[in-house]
Amino acid sequence: MRSQTAYGGNDTLGAANLPKYLLIPNELEELANKLATSNAYVNAATYYSTGAASEAATTPNIHKGIEPIIVDSWTDATDYFAVADPKNVDTIEVGFMGGREEPELFIADNPTVGAMFTADKITYKIRHWYGFAIADYRAFFGAYGVA
Repeated sequence: MRSQTAYGGNDTLGAANLPKYLLIPNELEELANKLATSNAYVNAATYYSTGAASEAATTPNIHKGIEPIIVDSWTDATDYFAVADPKNVDTIEVGFMGGREEPELFIADNPTVGAMFTADKITYKIRHWYGFAIADYRAFFGAYGVA
């Protein structure tokens, strides 16, 4: 990710674009925690074949400190995504309609009109308008559906 060039230029993004978060399914939680905390290199291929993480004591783990985020709704055990630190690189932009970041709650509870008058029912309505977009795809790296 650090070798990618900035938009419209030839300069690489460098250390600002290092992975900060690792999004994974729950099946990869143990491996991700090992990757995030081990001082030495973690060989994922050895981990899958033997069930134990193999560490080469002379090779440092350059991914130590990455923060695993478990996405329980993911059903494919081979999916993963690395995301750069949003403080350093634009990632996802979120916008709210009219600048309202909190949902609006409406209550129809006037006792002289509507359902409150005819059936003693209170009606609630919640409105929350927002949208989002990927600000810069270079802050993301991942794979899905890989065998």
